Amino acid sequence: MAAIELEDLSFRYRNQRGEPALRDVSLTVEEGEFLGVVGETGAGKTTLLSAMCGVIPFHTSGDRAGTVRVKGRAVEAYGSLSALSSAISMVLDSPENQLFNLHVFDEVIWGPENMGFDREEIIERGERALRLFGLEGFEDRITYTLSGGEKQKVAIASIYALSPEIILLDEPTSQLDPIGTEMVFEAIDQLIAEGVTIVMAEHKIEELAKYADRIAVLRGGELTHVDETRAFFLDGADHGVAPPQVTELGLELSRSGVDGFRIPLTLEEATAEYAGVLRREGPR
Repeated sequence: MAAIELEDLSFRYRNQRGEPALRDVSLTVEEGEFLGVVGETGAGKTTLLSAMCGVIPFHTSGDRAGTVRVKGRAVEAYGSLSALSSAISMVLDSPENQLFNLHVFDEVIWGPENMGFDREEIIERGERALRLFGLEGFEDRITYTLSGGEKQKVAIASIYALSPEIILLDEPTSQLDPIGTEMVFEAIDQLIAEGVTIVMAEHKIEELAKYADRIAVLRGGELTHVDETRAFFLDGADHGVAPPQVTELGLELSRSGVDGFRIPLTLEEATAEYAGVLRREGPR
């Protein structure tokens, strides 16, 4: 069973003029997959994720057509955002908009408390989330004194404590420096290891190239390209998304006649591959 299925999804916000926010989007996200979603500001990425997790139509109204299914059920069949949150949840771009409690542990267990779990399970879920994301020792830290990366990790941990099978992330590193960004992707890597399905809207292509299984492009509310990550950057398709710099270098080397190496997508791959090229080719 697919984690998420979209069939001919279109959406126009109430009082929106011009083209709709989404137009005839069809997409399947498999269980355990990490799908990266890219596109310019205003391309429809947030709208897409909002439709996937039920914010549209349960919270945000407008003209909607097509079908969205989560774990084989239409989102409307769940009846409410609360019911749907046990299957799919969303992390916002700004952690300040998603943190409600003074202390870290209170924040992490806030969701399970509101879901009505018994005290023993609430504590167990909170402690497991802290361990998974390297937040042990943060229990009594004040949430607003944390760094941006730490705040986003707490926000992701609080979602994880609900045990959803699918987590959506809407540009979670947009306000973070490189250290904070790496912290967030380390947390996401833990989710991947746990078998959680991930859909992330993100501008930082280098990180998506390292972690994502597939990449989808939205342009003007339309899904214009979807492919496996390596093929996405190497097959020469005109999708308008530049590859990581280490990949661009590999493509240039290949075009200039250098062979015997695998074009890298990540810095780690590049270190190994280009070291071999330098040993074989020598200085020129």
